[in-house]
Amino acid sequence: MRTSLLLLAVLLSTASEQRFHSSTELVVLQVSVDDPQAGAVVGLTEDRFTVRQDSQFRPIVQFVTDAPPISLAVAVDASKSMRGLRMAAAREAVLRIYDHLDASDELLVFGFNFKVFRISNPTQQRQTLEQALAATIPRGGTNLYGAVTTGLRALQRASNRRRALLVISDGEDEVLTSPGNGDQVRAKRAAKAEDAVRRSSAVVYAFGVGAGGTDAPDVPALQQLTDPSGGTTQVVSRDQDIPAAAERLMAELRRVYLIGFEPEHEDGQFHHIEVDVAGCNRCIVRTRTVFLSQKS
Repeated sequence: MRTSLLLLAVLLSTASEQRFHSSTELVVLQVSVDDPQAGAVVGLTEDRFTVRQDSQFRPIVQFVTDAPPISLAVAVDASKSMRGLRMAAAREAVLRIYDHLDASDELLVFGFNFKVFRISNPTQQRQTLEQALAATIPRGGTNLYGAVTTGLRALQRASNRRRALLVISDGEDEVLTSPGNGDQVRAKRAAKAEDAVRRSSAVVYAFGVGAGGTDAPDVPALQQLTDPSGGTTQVVSRDQDIPAAAERLMAELRRVYLIGFEPEHEDGQFHHIEVDVAGCNRCIVRTRTVFLSQKS
């Protein structure tokens, strides 16, 4: 086990970074391809992919299949409903993620209840991270949307160009508000977080923990955050299954395709993206649905 690891919700390796250099803006997509029956589809070649911007074909100028280093932010729900086995399982999930990192990867861990707070610093070792997680005591409400915006903001300063955010939560956004205006405040906070997702290049993932009824995560709210980025929301019904879900996610992050294209316009506007794979009718292709073009 390595003695130290650089930690930080892709700075590409030297070879990959060279392949992703361009004198104009280059939009780099993280693309996952899955077969509902066979799982992740790997080994596809560049000619199988088609990229469209606003329904117009765009030529692929860069294509990488070996996943470069990643900067990953993890936001762990530390509200009162996470007490006991649930929080213990969430702590173990973060440590499993740490154990799957390569030397050039980065990990930054946040907690959130009524406020968002940092659990790990960018250079902490495993023991220090484990101690910080153990000292995180669940209490208070659930600042879900604040955790997303904070995590994405932190990733803007990441050293790796490939970036992702994971949110682990068992509830809906719940912050202190004045009587009678809770729904209005929540809607504004949701809109702010969703806009941050659209503006970011990071892929957002979520584990919605809970079995249903009163013990149910807000899955639709999580999907509004994850799906537009090309990520997914996994419902984890049993607390003890959270670490296994983390290991599956880390395996998925190693099986992505990186596809780069030059946008048709550099106008500072949002544009829609579609990616298709030829010859795989059952395949489910996931990538972000929009990107924000730079303004020339």
